[in-house]
Amino acid sequence: MRIVLLFAAVCLVGSVSSVNSSAQDPKTSKVTKLQASEIAAIRQESKAFVTAFNNHDSKAVAALWTEDGEYIDEAGVTLSGQTEIEKAYAKFFEANPKSKMNIVIDSVRILSEGSAI
Repeated sequence: MRIVLLFAAVCLVGSVSSVNSSAQDPKTSKVTKLQASEIAAIRQESKAFVTAFNNHDSKAVAALWTEDGEYIDEAGVTLSGQTEIEKAYAKFFEANPKSKMNIVIDSVRILSEGSAI
């Protein structure tokens, strides 16, 4: 399960990288329209990941990654590209046919272009 949660965290940060943004002002915590859009995209991509995972759709999970994306698991094994990620999830789903997950996002903060927590 930790592998999947790590993947989700990576996806969340990755989904921000394609949109230009500036850091939120930590003193005022004001969110610009662009940041609000990025936050909404992160939440939407998280829902898409949960749906794909819970449907055991390894192709849809892999599609959430960039074509040349990398996934490094907790053992340090690196999967490169959508094809390897798809194969790994297919294997995981086959070995864990009852697996389900949920993501709860309490808050999202845009730190800079391409990064959020």
